[in-house]
Amino acid sequence: MKPMAAVHAIWFAGALLSAAPLFAAETTTLQTEVRQTDTLTARHGSAQVESRIAGDFTAFAGSEANAQSLVTGLRSGTPVTLAAASSTGGASTTTLTFDPPTRPMGYGNVFISLALARQQLASYGITDPTAQEIQAALTGGTITTSSGQTVTLSGVLTQRAAGMGWGAIANAQGVRLGQVISGLKSANARITASTSTSTTTGAGATTATGARTQTTSAARGNSADAPGHNRSTTPGGGIVTATGSRPAVGVGIGAGASANAGGGQGAGIVTGTGTAASVQGGARGALMGKGQSKP
Repeated sequence: MKPMAAVHAIWFAGALLSAAPLFAAETTTLQTEVRQTDTLTARHGSAQVESRIAGDFTAFAGSEANAQSLVTGLRSGTPVTLAAASSTGGASTTTLTFDPPTRPMGYGNVFISLALARQQLASYGITDPTAQEIQAALTGGTITTSSGQTVTLSGVLTQRAAGMGWGAIANAQGVRLGQVISGLKSANARITASTSTSTTTGAGATTATGARTQTTSAARGNSADAPGHNRSTTPGGGIVTATGSRPAVGVGIGAGASANAGGGQGAGIVTGTGTAASVQGGARGALMGKGQSKP
């Protein structure tokens, strides 16, 4: 071996040894994120996760439909169909269909496959790939770089089907896993955030028909069996008519109270038809907490 060649060989071997710890750490982190994606899929369902991943690759695939076809096809191991506007112009489209060489895979691995294909094409200056270029990056084929050079790609999925690990595939492509890991972490975080946000309205208020009403303030005071002033702004708070509806009530005193200090209508009194009796405010003696029904 020539002296210079020997120097290069030693340098290359040293570079591989120095990169080994980082390579192992990246692979471990990537596996952790893949397991997290699998957990989120089991917890929230495939539709939520698939929609999130497809959204991350819409620009790369050229359309939402193309991205959805890529994610679904790689997930289930079924044919992928990519549509593109016809090169001759007009409203017509052309389609390209190919079979993934891999078996069905989890959504975490689907994300990695597409991320590596996107990163490899970008390294050749292709950021808005055609359907043919996407297929070449995934299953193998030739592409023309932005500088006009013809390059043959092995295909991410083809390498994966041959038994190569993600780290080895990235190394063969000359790209790093760091960007892929960052993208998958971000996708997992957005899936978690979008499924953990919920809004509850009308808690604690139920009508006679079983429906919930929206309450904007709490009633401080009387209920059907406790005296005190009702400060709630909720219509008919604490009172339900025989028909199941709530009468309008102002600030007043409910059943069981010793005096009516407000100006509400029929507070504490319900007629035989289920409607609230009309009572003018200020009548302290008329409403001594009787709560009687009129015939």
